[in-house]
Amino acid sequence: MPKFTKKEKQRHYIEKMKRMGKYEEYLKKKAAAMKRCREKQKLRERTLPKYARKQLERETKEATKKRVAKHRKLKKERKAEAEAEASHGPFKSAMALAKATARAHRIMDRVLPDTPKRRIVVSRKLYEKEAKQGHELPSASAEKRKTGPPKVSEDTVKVIEDFYERDDVSRQAPGRKDVVTIWNADGKKKMQARHLTASIKETYAFFCEIYPEVHVGKSKFAECRPKHVLLSQKLPHNVCLCRYHENAINAFTALHKAQPEFPAYTRDLPALLLCKQPSRECWMNECAECKDGAGFSKAFSFEGSLNSPCSWLQWETDKDGRMMKIQEEGTVGELVQHITAILPQFLQHCYVKREQASAYNAQREKVSPESHDTHSALLQVDFSENFTCVAQDEVQSAHWNQRQVSLFTAALWYSGSLHSHILASDDLTHSKETIIAYLDVLLGYLPDTVTSISIWSDGPASQFKNRFVAAALCTLQEAHKIQIKWNFFSTSHGKGPVDGIGGSAKRFVMQRVLSRQDIVADASSFVLAASFMENVCVTEVKSTEIAKRNEKLKLKDVFIQAKPITGIGKMHFLKVAKDEVVSHILTKDNRADKDDVVVTQSGSKAIVVGDWYVVEYEGKKFPGEVVGFTRKGEFQVSVMEPVGKYWKWPTKKDAIFYMESKMITKLAPPEVVNNRGHFKF
Repeated sequence: MPKFTKKEKQRHYIEKMKRMGKYEEYLKKKAAAMKRCREKQKLRERTLPKYARKQLERETKEATKKRVAKHRKLKKERKAEAEAEASHGPFKSAMALAKATARAHRIMDRVLPDTPKRRIVVSRKLYEKEAKQGHELPSASAEKRKTGPPKVSEDTVKVIEDFYERDDVSRQAPGRKDVVTIWNADGKKKMQARHLTASIKETYAFFCEIYPEVHVGKSKFAECRPKHVLLSQKLPHNVCLCRYHENAINAFTALHKAQPEFPAYTRDLPALLLCKQPSRECWMNECAECKDGAGFSKAFSFEGSLNSPCSWLQWETDKDGRMMKIQEEGTVGELVQHITAILPQFLQHCYVKREQASAYNAQREKVSPESHDTHSALLQVDFSENFTCVAQDEVQSAHWNQRQVSLFTAALWYSGSLHSHILASDDLTHSKETIIAYLDVLLGYLPDTVTSISIWSDGPASQFKNRFVAAALCTLQEAHKIQIKWNFFSTSHGKGPVDGIGGSAKRFVMQRVLSRQDIVADASSFVLAASFMENVCVTEVKSTEIAKRNEKLKLKDVFIQAKPITGIGKMHFLKVAKDEVVSHILTKDNRADKDDVVVTQSGSKAIVVGDWYVVEYEGKKFPGEVVGFTRKGEFQVSVMEPVGKYWKWPTKKDAIFYMESKMITKLAPPEVVNNRGHFKF
């Protein structure tokens, strides 16, 4: 009796099952057995030690990789064989075609002229003769070549990369471990990580809205994403998020799950809950048509499903004063009531956040290298998380008793460039006294050409947004002979370059500590270790220096005389006018006051630095801002250039002197219409 292999036995058994009509039943039993086998295998894998599981995962991954590579190789070979067979034409095989070609080539070598040029002419005539007889002869030069998509210009790539790094598109990671190593032609470079706040699809839609004139596909847009800007799914444990946005997004997400006809949350959703063309009154809950959730009720109806059960997440303060994330259970009707209740405050917050971000981007554009104003500066400040002084090879008792260093980070733009500063101190108090002293140090770095500075920060009442800091603005203005305007980001939306500066410095110093190059025990040793950083100026501010600066500025008397500011919690702009603190809800609400460096000419009108005028130049009229003057009665005006129906700052600053007779009409300051630096009057 012949011996069969296992494969042959299996084939004979399958044929037998088919003859008996039990093949389908056999397949079902085999599938069930394989399923039980896989379940047992998974159970065994879960009981394996951690190192064994990792080893198994690596082996499985490697086997899958080899299997996929083998499949792709076979697929490629089959495709090549199919193309080769298709290229044979009327010949039976490629060998037959090759033999016929070689035979024709030998004959042509004998009969064609010896001169190369004559051979070409005769060959072309033979080709044309065959073509005239109706034979289809493909020409290599006439064949269509595969062309890829049009190449995107370097300028477009730069616009896309800059867009990804905007603070309203991606969030700056503040931690010292939030770093991405990028390899390029110059070697490796470490950059502070950023995380997209939305998906690529939403980010691309936002880009098309801001730059409609830039034509680029979504795939190319995603390809141009800088390597240190990570996708939203790479976002680590999220902290310091906005309570208003999180509660609203959680509610909208729950409503979308319960009622799919309600759209998922995107950047455009808030505008759908207002009038068709929402104005400021609509966003601020002052419009009679859509206030108090009326726009939400008009846009979406949930009749017939109000009693359907649903659940949603919400951040609330418990009885101990701690913020807790809880899950609410209820019906769709109760969820709609909850959204209606939180909607007015959320929409106001949304509007303030977007307007302040737009104003910040416009001011950043004004001090950028392309169109910087030599008389203006921009300063963004914040406290970084204190640096904990640790040592390599640390003993146990030292590990539980570590000192800290306070870090005040600042991003300062002037003269068309960014200057990064860190003020390190052993004084760990983040109070009004230390803040004013730190600002006094930073303002001392400005050149004499700067006459005005715009400060940006977040708005904690314990640090920046209070009447004491506001009262000290006048003192700082007089001490440094500069006009100061303080702008606040919307609540919980103050992330920016300063967070990256602090994280980079702490990471750099920690690497030197762990590699035993430095020992950091206080602010002085921190500054010494950080002095090797490039492009960041780290300065120590001792407690005695803070006290001396406060005494010089007479801050004790300033704080005693500080007047309360009504509704300061809702204000996002502060400045000093006529020795009084002026506050506005938004930065764009600011108007130049009559005491902002007034120049009065005898028998003429008063013209203020910061005023806007229409000026005449060679018969044409341009709007511009007064930025300086001379004693001869000439006024320096920085003018804008037209772009469609709007105006923008020119690439190169256009600021010349005009006589008063050429200053035709006074204007109100322009409004920002988009994030591309366009304005309207």
